[in-house]
Amino acid sequence: MRAVRRFTIDRRTWLCGEGTSPSRLLRRSDGKACVLGWYLRACGVPDVLMADVACPTRLPLDAVPAWIRNGTDVSCVSHAAALLMSINDDDTLDDATREGALTQLAARRGLSVTFVDGPPVRRVTPRK
Repeated sequence: MRAVRRFTIDRRTWLCGEGTSPSRLLRRSDGKACVLGWYLRACGVPDVLMADVACPTRLPLDAVPAWIRNGTDVSCVSHAAALLMSINDDDTLDDATREGALTQLAARRGLSVTFVDGPPVRRVTPRK
């Protein structure tokens, strides 16, 4: 894993705005990733490690940059990571507000996030 300062989120496969219960770093059923999933991908964390994992604290320590962890307490994320997760998952925000808030918060961490492609796909039902 290498910590990066720039990462890109593809709106078509961005898992956002669905509340906290369905959120995952990378949701296997539809291949969507949350904001931290996109960041960790850019850092080189393999999809197989993130698949259906709800929180970065469930990943191996060496797969998660220090700023995401809460110091030596490996059971919870940092305040900055928790805010990113909260904004990403908030189902009351419109997409423009969410993107703006995530961009500003990332910038406070020294990160640059770029959003690309069309509007996010909403509420994908997995095939049975």
